[in-house]
Amino acid sequence: MWEDGAVSIRSIAVIPARGGSKRIPRKNLRYFRGKPILAYAVELARSAGCFDEIVITSDDAEIRQVALDCGATFAVLRAETLADDLTPLVPVVADAVREVSRQLDSRFQLACCLYATAPMASASDLLEGLRVMTTQRCDYALSVAAFPAPIERSFLRQDSGFIEMRSPDEYTTRSQDLPVTYFDAGQWCWGTTESWLDEKPMLGADSQGVVVPSWRVCDIDTLEDWRRAELLAELVASSEQIGT
Repeated sequence: MWEDGAVSIRSIAVIPARGGSKRIPRKNLRYFRGKPILAYAVELARSAGCFDEIVITSDDAEIRQVALDCGATFAVLRAETLADDLTPLVPVVADAVREVSRQLDSRFQLACCLYATAPMASASDLLEGLRVMTTQRCDYALSVAAFPAPIERSFLRQDSGFIEMRSPDEYTTRSQDLPVTYFDAGQWCWGTTESWLDEKPMLGADSQGVVVPSWRVCDIDTLEDWRRAELLAELVASSEQIGT
């Protein structure tokens, strides 16, 4: 139970990690700097110290066991209907919250989805998300990062090689005069259990964005992404050692 003064909140961490990754086979168990990458999500939840349960939800027995060995407290067998390439995230988290609440006969006020392949997510950012959830009226609070350049200046590249601006009216607008835009950093998302169970959209009008540094954000979908994340993690680790 997380307590802040007079406020006491029961919360649950849910780590979705299915076994059927296509572009990087067995991605959630692949070793990242010496340990299975999903171990970082479990360790993040443990280091934050704000969760009553740390739950792995997976269709894969090996993934569930590895997560438990790393310190997860509960494993949910995910149904095949929630484990294909097209299954949205919200019903997966809702299923896990529902199942844990039923088996433990317990009620949680908040649930946080922790992405299994976000090894550079930090506990301080995660706790800032919790602070937002407890001080703002919102359905969700998720990690977001700023695009490195204005999206109004982006363009499409045709098969022929020719390019086409997406917003040609902004061609002469200075970059500093365009608004900063953000994307889902894919590290974590807090939500009220009601929001998850009602399957409200994560990116709805009642969601808050908690800004995290872009240099700690890597969306790992391909082997090239994986290598970039490894290099970035090595650089961050080196800079932290120098700082000490």
